[in-house]
Amino acid sequence: MPLDPSTKTHASLSSAGTEPGDGTNSICHGFLGGVQANSKHVIDAPQVTLVLWDSLFANNSAAVTSAKQLVTDLLTGPYMNGLAQYGVARGALVNTVVVDTKNYPAPATWDVNDGNDLTQLKTWFTANVLAAPPKDNTDGVFFIVLPNSTQLTNGKNKDGTPNTSVVGWHHSAKYNSTSSNNDLFWGLVLTKPNVLTKGSEQAFINGFAYGVAHELCETFTNRDGNGYTNSNGCEIGDICEADTSNNLITFPYKSWSVEPYWSSWDSACIHGDAPVSLQRFFTAINFNSNTQPLSALGTPVINLDYIASRMR
Repeated sequence: MPLDPSTKTHASLSSAGTEPGDGTNSICHGFLGGVQANSKHVIDAPQVTLVLWDSLFANNSAAVTSAKQLVTDLLTGPYMNGLAQYGVARGALVNTVVVDTKNYPAPATWDVNDGNDLTQLKTWFTANVLAAPPKDNTDGVFFIVLPNSTQLTNGKNKDGTPNTSVVGWHHSAKYNSTSSNNDLFWGLVLTKPNVLTKGSEQAFINGFAYGVAHELCETFTNRDGNGYTNSNGCEIGDICEADTSNNLITFPYKSWSVEPYWSSWDSACIHGDAPVSLQRFFTAINFNSNTQPLSALGTPVINLDYIASRMR
């Protein structure tokens, strides 16, 4: 099935993408105008299937465990706190599938616009490697960790060479023709040039953890191009992934190195694991706690799920 022409795949910057003019998302870095809600098409309760595509995962259970831990730490931990303002609550890792490149050979190159990632997903659905999304799916997400031999590209540089300053992207399509909107959502991340050796599994996964965090938070807040983004196509991760010289920005989260993301409440990039400001939440829903009792909210508890539900 063709990609939905109304949406555009948006790549994220790799740690190597520091060349002004040839980097990815340069127009977004340091932008203070934020994002707009548009149609608020978010993934409000993310249910992620992790796809580990490489023989190295088939042969190294510790690497699988480490990859699952990263995604679990992101989905179920405080990294999701800041996403509540966009209507996104904490999620879950519902399945992990290891795909051996001996059975499904690795592509040498994928470009952000070639559509080969959708073709690959459809192949796995047909072969029952993955379960296809149900009609009108809005919560399920496939996240692909690519083979170490695969290079991602984002078009060409000014000199005509492939632009390799890209670590991943996310996209969507309508898989079931009877669905009201796009119902297939996926993200992917580059693993090269990281090298896996026995005993260095966590370091290997941490080499691209920033890209995993980036793509997940953007997939959740802009599932099909009709969520939180701006007129330049910048999403909440793009604005905060690098400085104005295209140098990558990360911060420590649990055992990982991840990226900040844009907060509309703060009008700034934030470490998503910071506690949610109740005052900013009250302001966002036009609730004056000085003149109204909290009981007027009609809830016995104000937690992350409640805040996310009110912001949808």
